[in-house]
Amino acid sequence: MATFPLDGFGGYTSKTFVFKTDSDGNAIHTDVVYPTQAADSPSTVLVHYHGGFLVFGDRYSFLPYWLVHASVARNWIFVTPEYRLIPESTAHASVEDAVDAYKWVRSSLSGLLERPIGSVLVAGSSAGGYLALTTTTIVAEKPDALLLVYGMLDAAGPTYTTPGPNIFGQPTIETGPILREFPITKEGDGRKKLSAYKMPLDVSSDPRSSLVSALHIDGVFVDYMTGVAGLARAISEQGVEAIADRDRHLFPLTFGNLAGMPRTFLLHGANDSGVPISCSEKAAEKLRAAGVEVVEEFPADAEHGFDTRAGNINAESAESDRLNAVESLRNAIQFLSSSVDLASVRLSPAEKQKFEQVAIRMMQSSSEEQKNIAREEMQSQGKDPLILFYQNHAYHVLKTNALRQQQQ
Repeated sequence: MATFPLDGFGGYTSKTFVFKTDSDGNAIHTDVVYPTQAADSPSTVLVHYHGGFLVFGDRYSFLPYWLVHASVARNWIFVTPEYRLIPESTAHASVEDAVDAYKWVRSSLSGLLERPIGSVLVAGSSAGGYLALTTTTIVAEKPDALLLVYGMLDAAGPTYTTPGPNIFGQPTIETGPILREFPITKEGDGRKKLSAYKMPLDVSSDPRSSLVSALHIDGVFVDYMTGVAGLARAISEQGVEAIADRDRHLFPLTFGNLAGMPRTFLLHGANDSGVPISCSEKAAEKLRAAGVEVVEEFPADAEHGFDTRAGNINAESAESDRLNAVESLRNAIQFLSSSVDLASVRLSPAEKQKFEQVAIRMMQSSSEEQKNIAREEMQSQGKDPLILFYQNHAYHVLKTNALRQQQQ
C-alpha cells in the first residue's frame, strides 16, 4: 500500500520539483505525476491548483484523485503546485506563484521529463479555481481548456467584501482575537512566508481555519488578498472603482480581459455552503458575454469539497456509480478529454463558422436522417473525424443553450 499521496499508479512516476525560489530564498514545490515510459506523441499536461481559501493547504491537500485517475487513464501528466499563502503574503504572491508554475510547465517540464509537451489544461478547486482563472487571464499562451471546481471566482463580490455569516453553517465566532493573531501582511513584518500549510485531521481545531471564518464574518477577505486595509468597505460603499490599478489583476471577472479565454467548464454544487454558487454563475455570465464557450454543471446536492471527500476514487469506474454527483465529475473529465481532441485540430474562424452553421441545422433537424445528412456533408469534404466531433459538440452546446432560453 503506497503511503505517498501520489504513488501507487501503475506505470507512473511521481517526483517533486522546485519550480521557483521566492524573493526570500524559499523554495516553492510542485509534484509531477507522469508516465514512466515516454509516449511517441506529445504529452498532455493537466495543472491543478489546490484549495484552502488561499490561507492553508499544500500540493497534497484536498487532492482530486478523480482527476489523477483520469490523467493516468489517458497517459497525461498531472501537476500539482504550491503557492504562497495569506496572511503572511498577499494574493499578489499567490497569483505570481500560480502564473510561474504554469510558465514552468510550458518552458521547463519537457526538458526535465525528456519528452515533448502537447496540450496544457488548467484546473483548480475553491481558492485554486480562483488561481486557475486569474492565471489564465494573465498568461499570453492560454491553456486549451479551463476546469473551475466550486471556485472563489467573484473576488470583488459581496461574499468577500461585506460582513456576513460564517461558512459551512458554523456559528459566528469572536473575530477580534484571531485577526489580531493573523494581521494583514505589511512590508518588513518579519513573518516567514508560507507556501504550504498542512491542515490537521480536525480542521476545526486549527487557528487558520478560524481565520478563514473571521475573514468571511467581518467581510475583509479582499483586504487580506491585497494588503490594503479598508478596501472591502470601500468596495461595498463606492463600488469596484475603489480598487487601485496595481490590484486589479487580482479581480479577473471585474477587470480581466476575458475575450481570449479558452473553453471553460464550471462545476459547482447548488448547495455549496463554503463558496456560494453565485461565484460560478457570475463567471458563466461574464465569460459568455466575452464570447467564451462555457459548460455549466451545477448539481443540486454537492457540498463544498464533495469530490475530494470521496478519497482515492476513479470516477470512471463502475464502483463509483454510487458516489454523489459522479456524473458531474465524468462530464468534467469528458470535457477535458474533448478539449485535447479539439486542440489537435486548429480551425480557422471561417471553418468554425461553417461547422457551427451545420450544427445549427442539426439542432433544428427533426429526424436522425436529416442529422446524418449534415454529418455526411462534412465527410464529403474530406474533413478529419475530429472536425466531426467538434460539429457534434457544437450541436449539443447549442441545443443546451436553446433549452435554457426556452425555460427562462
